[in-house]
Amino acid sequence: MRDLHFKLSPWTIERTLRSSIILIASMAVLLMASMSWKLTREAAEEALRELTEISVVAAQARLGESVQKQLREFERIATSRVIRTALTDPSGGREGDLAAFLAQRALSTGMVFALYNDRGRLLIKAGGHDDGVGGSAMAGEPPGAYLRDIDYRVSKEWIELEAPVRFFPDKKPVGFLVGSIRPAQLAVDTLAAAAKFYSANVQFYVTPAFIEQPMHMKIIETPRSTLAAKIELVADAPWIGDMQDNLLIIGFLATLAVLAASVFCACCIARSVSSPISELTEAVKKLRNGEKAVQPSGKMPSEIRDLASAVFLAFEERSAALHKVQSLAHYDGVTGALSRAYFDHRARNLLQVAMRTKDPAALLYIDLDRFKNINDAHGHDAGDMLLQSVVTRARKRLRSVDLIGRRGGDEFVVFLPPMVSREAIATLARELAQLITAPVEIDGETIVQVGVSMGAAVFPDDAENYDALVTCADKAMYEAKNAGRGRLSFTSGAVIELASIEQRETSGA
Repeated sequence: MRDLHFKLSPWTIERTLRSSIILIASMAVLLMASMSWKLTREAAEEALRELTEISVVAAQARLGESVQKQLREFERIATSRVIRTALTDPSGGREGDLAAFLAQRALSTGMVFALYNDRGRLLIKAGGHDDGVGGSAMAGEPPGAYLRDIDYRVSKEWIELEAPVRFFPDKKPVGFLVGSIRPAQLAVDTLAAAAKFYSANVQFYVTPAFIEQPMHMKIIETPRSTLAAKIELVADAPWIGDMQDNLLIIGFLATLAVLAASVFCACCIARSVSSPISELTEAVKKLRNGEKAVQPSGKMPSEIRDLASAVFLAFEERSAALHKVQSLAHYDGVTGALSRAYFDHRARNLLQVAMRTKDPAALLYIDLDRFKNINDAHGHDAGDMLLQSVVTRARKRLRSVDLIGRRGGDEFVVFLPPMVSREAIATLARELAQLITAPVEIDGETIVQVGVSMGAAVFPDDAENYDALVTCADKAMYEAKNAGRGRLSFTSGAVIELASIEQRETSGA
């Protein structure tokens, strides 16, 4: 049946080309539908943005008109005959009418009023709030001082106005009227119409110098500061969401149609390329599992043949790269000693073997004395060469079963399985110290020497697991350094001289 299938469906470039054209056409339709939906949405958003900007300008104009209206109303009240007459009535009998007059004006304007006589004494306060009005302009003036027609004080919460009340123009004031306006209340009143279509956010702020910005407007400017407002409108139009939902539905349906056509075309193409692709897939599986595989060489399009060659080449390069990565992970890049993680891994395994066979083992913790002086004096390259020489010389004395690894910086560890006695450990340490402390030629002219201090821990006498063994050896090494360097210290407390004082002084020079 399979042979019959291939006879009925021969491999032809025409068939492949036809299928490819259908697939490309389908993708083009999908792309055009996506772009059309995107452009429609962007156009709607741009129109809404422009409408919002126009609405912000209109809201700023309404807010400005509302503020000016309040200022004109305050000026009209301050110059009204009712206030002048009440302030000049010697009997004070008109204060009741004046209080009713100011209360009615406070109710109609939303302002808070306070009336003072010419000596600065509060006579009447009217309005829904007691805060925000205190005659702040009068506070800095002596009683009866001449003020300009209207004095302003502004903050984010209040616009405070003060005007002298004169019986005749250019005469000494008979009193002072102070009024306070809440900018937030003006914003609520003026933006009520916009609330049907927008969510409004008005933020008032006081600034020494107003800077023109979009959506920012100047409310009142005084010699000391300026009250400004930032108006932000966010459109709340249900029809925009409905339109976007409709566009999403149309785009989704168009996408499904194009995807169906693409699947049909893909099935047609798959029939023509399935056989060589399957063969290549099986070969790749074998390569991935580490098995030997032969590159497919049957009848197939040249593109798939090139792909097979590229895949096999990639696996060869991958194997080489993996080998290199493993090498970098297992060995220190400077000295060639075992890396810290790989040393710990191998030493743990060897210690497990020692536990089963009940054989002793030892760990040497090695630290180079005064290595930092050489590193600082001659540079890091010289320090790296010295570290390399330490590992190279140590390996000449160590056995094939011994491990040497770099712990970090100028610290090394040596695992010795099996190591029978402390005397053998001391002998090995002396020989290693003699090799490590020998002069090292850096660049043909510079010769440096380094000292060495060691700590030793023995399994199972000092520790019964690997981590404890490392800790004991590390502690013993620090005891050797504290004892004067150039020594080997055991966990038991025994200290053995590794080099003479003269040699250590030479190495530290």
